[in-house]
Amino acid sequence: MGQVAVLRCGFDGETLSYKAHGNFMSVMEPRGLCEPSLASGNGRFYLTLRNDVKGYLAVSEDGLNYGEPIPWHFDDGQEIGNYNTQQHWLKLNGKLFLVYTRRGLNNDHVFRHRAPLVMAEFDEENLCLIRETERIVVPERGARLGNFGVTPINSKESWVVVSEWMQNNGGGRNLGAIEKYGANNTFFISKVTGDIN
Repeated sequence: MGQVAVLRCGFDGETLSYKAHGNFMSVMEPRGLCEPSLASGNGRFYLTLRNDVKGYLAVSEDGLNYGEPIPWHFDDGQEIGNYNTQQHWLKLNGKLFLVYTRRGLNNDHVFRHRAPLVMAEFDEENLCLIRETERIVVPERGARLGNFGVTPINSKESWVVVSEWMQNNGGGRNLGAIEKYGANNTFFISKVTGDIN
């Protein structure tokens, strides 16, 4: 059963040293939790966590010890539909956004619904995503985009970086099943800038 914990480390310019760790988190769904992504905002810390069944969020006041993980949901109460792949934070103009994949985007033909990549603003008070802010940041063209990175460039610009993974829904190498949607192993850099409305 996969578990996640946050470590506090020190670095003296040469040696990385362990100082402390927080609580271990897991859930009862298959394989537990893995692939955390950490962000901070308004004096709190947030972990987004991968699970086989659904994505989770955990919150901390000190950055080390976290509350019980809760499933990701929209502001209307519906779960977002992310599962079995990572999610990452994006910070822009002092706001936090989540970048993720999910079911329900006319993407049943994509392995684990791992495309398109979408993002939505995080409501820090209510611990949910604001559905009306959801936008596609990398399009779906038949190939999965589940392993991606988010890189902050400055306070007003971040990049979402990913390449098309040319495997079909069964995990095989039937390129025709993917290419018919337009995928051709493209490498994407999506620049997210300005105020997201």
